[in-house]
Amino acid sequence: MDGLNFGVLNRKTTYSSEIGEIPNSTASIVARFKGKTNDNKGEVIYFDNVRTTGDPISADSYYAYMQLETGWELEDPRIAPRSDPDGDGITNLLEYAFGSSPQVSGQTVMVKGEEVPILPEWDLKRFGFASVSYRQISAPLAQDGNDAKTEGFHVQDILYIAQISRGEVDANGEMIWVDGTAGGETVFEQRVPLQENEDGTVQVRLAGLRGLSGTLETYVRLVVRVVGFEQVDN
Repeated sequence: MDGLNFGVLNRKTTYSSEIGEIPNSTASIVARFKGKTNDNKGEVIYFDNVRTTGDPISADSYYAYMQLETGWELEDPRIAPRSDPDGDGITNLLEYAFGSSPQVSGQTVMVKGEEVPILPEWDLKRFGFASVSYRQISAPLAQDGNDAKTEGFHVQDILYIAQISRGEVDANGEMIWVDGTAGGETVFEQRVPLQENEDGTVQVRLAGLRGLSGTLETYVRLVVRVVGFEQVDN
């Protein structure tokens, strides 16, 4: 950014810089922005809407997946995580997390010749124990957050966490959900290995460790979170 002229104060300025070809072995890119004002009055330069653009070569993150799957540009509102361009009631984020297409409307997909639901399937077992089965991205697990009892599964930029609630609310009126994160109560565990579905997903089956019987209404959910963002869908 050497020699960049920001022009008149308070005027928006757009600057683009070509990085060039990035080697496949590159693990990360660090960009540093440095600037100074023309006087000593303590003015501050703000950088906003900093964005990198390019053509992804693999669907290893949400936005890379969306670009490769749809061909839409990042500026297209249809690409947003909470958008539902195919109108099937399943947001783009959940389409990505559960291995379906954001451009094909439907509640099911074909897996090994069988029609299966896109969204997680919950089942109530003997003595009120819940279990859940769902498809998640087939990719190497991250080095953190890969124990269903504690941190859920961290795959690429997605975190899957099974939770339970007794219907209790906090001081803000928000329902209290329990999981094993941050030393919380363990409520689900993985009892069978992940099974490849041969469609870019693996089948996950979790068993509940806390019964749903009793006098209080009990709720279960699977949280899907983009790691590094506050975006959450369930």
